[in-house]
Amino acid sequence: MPIVLTFILLLLAAVLVAGLVPFKQDRIEDIYSSLLEAEDNLLLTLAFDKSKTQADFDAFLKSWDAANASLKSVLLVCHVLGERSDFSVPDTLLPRLKGGEAVAELHNATIAKHFSRIASALSDNNIPFILIKGAAMKLLNPDMPRWMTDIDLIVGENDYGKSIRLASGLGYGDPMACGYSTDLHIPGSQTAVADIHCRLDLGTGMEERFTGPLFARAEEMPMFSTRGLIPCREDLVFILLVNTFKNLQKKQSGQSILNTFFDLKFLTAANTGLDWARIKSDAELTGTGCQLYIVCRFFAGYLPELFPRGWIESLGANSKDLEILFVDFKFRRNVLSAGRDKMAGTAVGTRLRTEQSPLVYCWLGLVKMAKPIASNRIFKRIILRFKSLFHSY
Repeated sequence: MPIVLTFILLLLAAVLVAGLVPFKQDRIEDIYSSLLEAEDNLLLTLAFDKSKTQADFDAFLKSWDAANASLKSVLLVCHVLGERSDFSVPDTLLPRLKGGEAVAELHNATIAKHFSRIASALSDNNIPFILIKGAAMKLLNPDMPRWMTDIDLIVGENDYGKSIRLASGLGYGDPMACGYSTDLHIPGSQTAVADIHCRLDLGTGMEERFTGPLFARAEEMPMFSTRGLIPCREDLVFILLVNTFKNLQKKQSGQSILNTFFDLKFLTAANTGLDWARIKSDAELTGTGCQLYIVCRFFAGYLPELFPRGWIESLGANSKDLEILFVDFKFRRNVLSAGRDKMAGTAVGTRLRTEQSPLVYCWLGLVKMAKPIASNRIFKRIILRFKSLFHSY
């Protein structure tokens, strides 16, 4: 307890003394330069920089160890080929690429087979559901190879408990599960099938405002031996953006982040009449304007033409709010995520992973109460210096 109290007092002192420093745009560049591997950066550049030629792609392939490459690397090469029809690969590499796609599709088919049982049970009980994230994109763009970790769906708040009980009756999930989402697994296995949400996890406390409009604008289509809903294109773009912010913040789902580059390109290219004002309205409704600003700048670093001119600036993210969000962002990435990874499998690690640690609540309380807040420089000096104390807690 003395360690915790000391940690909080030192942090509060830093907050009160440091004052607010204007938000610096190069911090966003620091996020993706530290997140993406050199190969990821190169392949994204080859995919989206039209000045790159077949010779540049050949130079990459010459140094690429295809035989020992990860599935993520193989699928990313496939994505580049899907984006650049002017690129080609030697015939000797085709079996490796096709094999990677086949492995992903086999995995996806296994998940879809199990999920179809859950989807049918929901439909039979008149429970509407909306597929979101990668599952929705797989339906809209089936030719793009992807590995689906699970299938994310949203049901209404009043249907949430019943949905979990129905899935549990089929052998999936925990009938006593609570919170805003519940993971479902193949019976007797740790393989994920679905993640049922009653709302998005946005971290603003305003998530419920979005659920009603999301269902009202959703579009029905056939899926998994039944019929379900997918978000309208504008809402799907919004969901992909805020989900990427969460993944960046928690250092999770690197493959999902890479997929989102191509998903956003597909959604914006296929819908020239995309209503960007509606996406901005979603951000205003949920209090995620600063989140969208940061993550849109992240994507614009590779795809500057992705967003309409001036749209990112129109989100109204002011320097003060950005600084507060960014300090919280850095704390979660550099302290919470690092501690979670180091202590994976331990009791404390489990508490961090589920964000139930008292220190998490202490931090969030300080962020809300103490303004102006510590600058990034002071934050690094104070917070990261006491990182070992946090780990020992």
